[in-house]
Amino acid sequence: MEIDKILATKDVAQILNVSTRTVMRLAGRGELAAFKIGDLWRIKSSDLAEYIERQTRLQHKNKK
Repeated sequence: MEIDKILATKDVAQILNVSTRTVMRLAGRGELAAFKIGDLWRIKSSDLAEYIERQTRLQHKNKK
């Protein structure tokens, strides 16, 4: 079994160029698949890739 890389909110925030608070809001609303370890949100790299792909598709769809 291959395990995805697990990212902290600060890593995801840096990748998306947003604040860590934004990442936590996205996770809390279920827009970005994430899980908690104690009080800390963690995101699988594959879930982040899916989120980015979904957002890209939505933006392209809205431009048409």
